[in-house]
Amino acid sequence: MLESLVFCRNIYLGREDTSFWGDRWLAVGRLSVQFPLLFSHATTTEVSVASVLGAGIEHFLVPRLSAGARAELATLRDSLLRVQLNEGADRRFSPLACEGDALRAGPIYRLTMQTLGADQCEFTEFVWRNHAPPRVQFFAWLLARQRLNCRANLSAKHLLDDAKCEVCSVEDEDCLHLILSCPFASQAWQALGMNAGQGDVTKLWAFPRPTSIPSKHFDSFVLLICWNLWKHRNEVIFRSLPPSHRRLWDACRSEARDWSYRWKREDYIVCDAWCAVFSNM
Repeated sequence: MLESLVFCRNIYLGREDTSFWGDRWLAVGRLSVQFPLLFSHATTTEVSVASVLGAGIEHFLVPRLSAGARAELATLRDSLLRVQLNEGADRRFSPLACEGDALRAGPIYRLTMQTLGADQCEFTEFVWRNHAPPRVQFFAWLLARQRLNCRANLSAKHLLDDAKCEVCSVEDEDCLHLILSCPFASQAWQALGMNAGQGDVTKLWAFPRPTSIPSKHFDSFVLLICWNLWKHRNEVIFRSLPPSHRRLWDACRSEARDWSYRWKREDYIVCDAWCAVFSNM
């Protein structure tokens, strides 16, 4: 297989040969785009660089060219004269490729968003780099976007007639109320030495950390409390259980042990500190 030494970075991987018209193997870009009139006179669009340079480009064009196509052909010939081939395999390069020339969706998405001028997502690191289980990370994503199926959101979708919180029966249950401002939730945070009034469900990563909680995995600790407040609320609604801080702390302690099995062994001490806090409630 022949190989062109004049490569430009591209994202076309997995082809056995470099496509003359489709791949970005010259610095000018894809030839089908840079020389559209000449491309319209091609007898085939599926031809390799090696084939064209071996047989001559005229072999892959119709006999009669328009004036515009002839002008483009003259320009392209100058570039082709500077191309050298060897017997090695084709090599592919991409600024978005990782090890093994594999493409990943994450870098492509971030580059696309940056190109479009989209705002940077504030909670990406908190949600997806958190050491909580995947189901809790997804819960955190919904919470940060205030899209949990709380009663206020269900009422806005016309699925409920009443948005009143069933835990406190005082205010409507939106995401902020459910996790922070509900008297039951507020008392739980206060018992941990955390002022719920300083928190925001859209910026949970900024929650002030009390000295009794280790700094390591503190973002996971915050999610542990939020997740169990959500599950406790579901117990009240769907199992008709009364609100109970004792049941909440028992659930937090049990789930903290389960989460810690996903961590490195040296991080178990963090879970021990959490469980000690829950046991003293």
